[in-house]
Amino acid sequence: DQWVPGWDLGPDVTLETLLNHTSGVPNYIEHSSFFGGVQSEISAEDVVRLALELNRDHAPGAGFTYSNTNYFLLAWVLEAVEDGVYHEILRGRLLEPSGLPDVYLEGYEPASCEPVRGHLLGDASFIDEVHFSWIWAAGGLVANLDDQCEWMQKLVTGGDVVGADSREKMQTPTQYSQEADVPYGVGMQILPRSGRTVYGHIGTTAGFHGVTLVDRDDGTCITSATNDFSANYSAIDIPVWEAVDAYLRQ
Repeated sequence: DQWVPGWDLGPDVTLETLLNHTSGVPNYIEHSSFFGGVQSEISAEDVVRLALELNRDHAPGAGFTYSNTNYFLLAWVLEAVEDGVYHEILRGRLLEPSGLPDVYLEGYEPASCEPVRGHLLGDASFIDEVHFSWIWAAGGLVANLDDQCEWMQKLVTGGDVVGADSREKMQTPTQYSQEADVPYGVGMQILPRSGRTVYGHIGTTAGFHGVTLVDRDDGTCITSATNDFSANYSAIDIPVWEAVDAYLRQ
């Protein structure tokens, strides 16, 4: 409310609760109009309005519920703090300094490549009609797998993207996420892979599944992506971690 007035979410909805998904702000993709409307452009304000029509699963700070709406709100905060436009801020503050100029926000910046096309139900038809405005700050960045690993390694193992205190918060799961069996810190997921604890994030949007995970002890990174909404990324991700782990332990 301090940075983005007019929504009256209450003093307990903080930047940290938005990042660790304890805010209780509903996920707009749960709205009944979501799948029927994704072909048309929509404003970020209307996306958030749809979300706020839904009932909260819990009070702020009293549970864990993953919500894409949180990232729309955080993008607005970023724009207010930096007095700029979301994708331009990402490029100037993060992507260019990190040596990742080819990563771009689809629909808002020129494409550095032709992106992979997505499928919905395992058949040959594409779902190109999904409008980027529905995704925006909740996962609209396009990157190749090398760049995804490079970015996640910077976040997990060190570097100058975030400070040590922030990194510790990112890699410390909240109580509620652990109780929900989805260990999650500030903007980062913690998962077991082949006897290791790895850090990163799973992403899902219309037509795609992906996961990028890093072992913070040795920097090993594995990222996998599927271009079908009904596909199971774990069918690739878990066996690859097992194979890589077996190789590294020889």
